[in-house]
Amino acid sequence: WESVGAFPGEEVELVKAYPREAATQLSRAGLLAVTTKLNGGKGSGLYLSRDCGETWEPGPKTRFRIEDMAWMDRDGLPSLLFATDLGLYELTARAGAGPLQIVVDPGDLALGFYAVAVSTDTWGKTSVALAARNDRGVFLSSDGGKPNTFVNIGLNGEMVRILAVQH
Repeated sequence: WESVGAFPGEEVELVKAYPREAATQLSRAGLLAVTTKLNGGKGSGLYLSRDCGETWEPGPKTRFRIEDMAWMDRDGLPSLLFATDLGLYELTARAGAGPLQIVVDPGDLALGFYAVAVSTDTWGKTSVALAARNDRGVFLSSDGGKPNTFVNIGLNGEMVRILAVQH
C-alpha cells in the first residue's frame, strides 16, 4: 500500500474503485472515487481519479454525509451512486456534473440510506439495492436504479447497514 492522494484539512472516509469485472473498457480502468469528511462529519467532499490516483479532480462538496457509494454505468457513462443521510444521489463522472437526487420512496423524499450495492447480470441488466435508515429495510430497483423504480423487499423493522452482492 502507498498513499496516492493528499486532501489537506479533510479526512478520507471512503475509497471506491470502478469494479474490475465491469472495467472491460479502457476508459474505466483506473477510475477511483474518494469521499472525505467535512464540517465535523455533516458534509462530504468528493474527488475522482481516472489514473489510479496519480491525479485527482475535485468534485462537489455536499451538505449531507455520504455513507456509501457504488459505481455503475448509465447511458454509457460511469456514474456514482451515493447512499446519504438525506437520500440516494447520482453523479455522472464528467466535468461539471453535480449530484442529482433519485426518488426512492415518493412518500419520504428525505429517507436516508446506509449502504448501496449495484449488480449487473450476464445480460447487462443492472439492479440497485439500498439499506434504508430508520429500520425501513431494503429497497431494490431491478431497473437500473432509475427514479420511482424501487420497491421495499423486506426487513422492515430491522437495522440493515451493510449490503453485498453474491454472484
